[in-house]
Amino acid sequence: LPVRDPIVLAKEIATIDYLCNGRMLPAFGLGLKNEKEWQAVGRTSAHRAGMTDEAVALMRRLWSEDQVTHEGQFYNTHELTIQPKPLQQPIPVWFGGRTQAAYNRVARSGDGFLGAYQTPADCGQAVCAIREAAETYERQVPEDHYGTIVPFHLGDEDISQEVEALVKRFPKIPFDAYAAWRTPDALLRRIDDYVEAGVTKFVMRPMATGAALYEQFERLAKVAVPRYHE
Repeated sequence: LPVRDPIVLAKEIATIDYLCNGRMLPAFGLGLKNEKEWQAVGRTSAHRAGMTDEAVALMRRLWSEDQVTHEGQFYNTHELTIQPKPLQQPIPVWFGGRTQAAYNRVARSGDGFLGAYQTPADCGQAVCAIREAAETYERQVPEDHYGTIVPFHLGDEDISQEVEALVKRFPKIPFDAYAAWRTPDALLRRIDDYVEAGVTKFVMRPMATGAALYEQFERLAKVAVPRYHE
């Protein structure tokens, strides 16, 4: 979120929500500590937490109010209105992250949690941490609003490059502990592991590109829909 303009982003999210009849579900992260990414947008990661908190508060006002005037540390608006407004009122905001500060943010001002490349055990710890923090803020995150991103691949195709890229990106997290690949049984067991840990929403991300990406979704549907869809 901090690498984006919250005013433009609020407009984009509101328009998508309007066009899709209220099915938009934004999930925000604070961005990686990759200075090249921050340099590309002319910003620094030094205040990314504060920028995120202020941006979300501003966007929520823009989604529900007209003539929004905001004078903050990072953003300023004067009598600003965006149209169309999102159909969802309020529109839900989910956060990611893997630190206690991130879990506190979900508990304090989020509507859900979306982990990424975390093991089922780590996701379970996140769910527990968010529940405990939410009690402190006298809030409750709905039990079906805990999610994670799961990279997957079904089949015998060579995906060594994709695996290598993920291992390089997350060297401290065992790849086999969070990915779902090779066989349908392995994929279903991985999903069940996350469900047992308290995860209820899944973003399944194919380890593929081009036409193979769509083929992976077709294989996933044949395996997962009969098992989980009611």
